[in-house]
Amino acid sequence: MVTPRTKFILFLLALAALLLLCVGICQASWPWDACCAVRSGNAGGSGTLVGVSGEQSLVITAHHVIEGGGRRSVRFPGREWQPAQLVGSDSRNDIAALVTRTPEGIGTPRGYRAAAKEDGPFVMIGYPWYGRGKREVWQGDYNGYTSWGTVLVRGRGHIQSGYSGGMTLNRYAEYVGPCNGFTDYGSGVSSYATSGDAMTRFVDRFLRSNQ
Repeated sequence: MVTPRTKFILFLLALAALLLLCVGICQASWPWDACCAVRSGNAGGSGTLVGVSGEQSLVITAHHVIEGGGRRSVRFPGREWQPAQLVGSDSRNDIAALVTRTPEGIGTPRGYRAAAKEDGPFVMIGYPWYGRGKREVWQGDYNGYTSWGTVLVRGRGHIQSGYSGGMTLNRYAEYVGPCNGFTDYGSGVSSYATSGDAMTRFVDRFLRSNQ
């Protein structure tokens, strides 16, 4: 005979399985492959494919990743390095735009908007070791604005060099900006800054000027 306690436990297990299935379906539809590695001369980092127009695509990264000049290129998951051209930058807010050949089979985020507390938790995806490492995923929560206007995201885990420019998504799989810098507090807790409102203004202005 099945007791009420057993029925309750079975109900909880079924609910947990359903939640895991929903999360799996949701994450499977997220644009993980839109995150790319970026090289600029001897420097490197990460970037995000945010728009496609025929044979050309727009990649957003951090300005400090590309400010050193040199030959620029991007690499999407499972692809070779391909040339990229710098077409716009905002050094004050640490944002830059690259144009590259459109990769086949790579999706883009569902849209873009500034980070807001109610849209968390946030996921950041990047390539450590200046674009040479394997793609990694880091999750954190909204932690307010800095005095200079960027959004802080804080969570458990270590952020490494090379995440700069990496893709930050809110829980709706919308792009909210590149990773601009990070702080490691020890004990497995880190935070990083992303561009906030400045990112949406930059992308809007860039898209309008290239229509």
